[in-house]
Amino acid sequence: VGGPLRRTRHRTGPMLSRSSAWRRARRRRQPLSRQRLAILESRLAYYACLPEVEQAELRALVQVLLGEWSFEAGAGLTEITEEMRVLVAGQAALALLGRPLAELPRLRAVILYPGDYRAQEERLTPEGTWVRSSEVRVGEAWDHGVMVLSWAEVAHDAAHPADGRCVTVHEMAHALDAQ
Repeated sequence: VGGPLRRTRHRTGPMLSRSSAWRRARRRRQPLSRQRLAILESRLAYYACLPEVEQAELRALVQVLLGEWSFEAGAGLTEITEEMRVLVAGQAALALLGRPLAELPRLRAVILYPGDYRAQEERLTPEGTWVRSSEVRVGEAWDHGVMVLSWAEVAHDAAHPADGRCVTVHEMAHALDAQ
């Protein structure tokens, strides 16, 4: 009823500011250091299984993730090493292969515990009662941009791709689903 039709442009995925998009693209173009590449080649068994084109994309994604994420040691872990950072980023990048940079999950921090950890949780039952529970976990992704992982599980998954499990890929799937 009156007036020309207007085309509206619908965007999928999160909006990135121009400066964020520029930073990601710049990081993506930077070559991986020899130290980081050596870690991927020697410690991430999945890496050798990928064709060269996907290896190059994974290396680029690792650069982006390491530039954006902070890493923190959870209770009982004394330090975060470069190997830990690269293995977590490398496994996370597996879940992101083929995705545009603008669609990366909005994760800001990774907390690594030395092994399994106990998580406290409160939830509301269908009856309206709050229940507190505690359970042992190896990983979780929080809606506010934090991923929590067991370093023992991350290290195991990096060395054993044939068992079909990877807690980091699993938690990245949750982070992607949440956005």
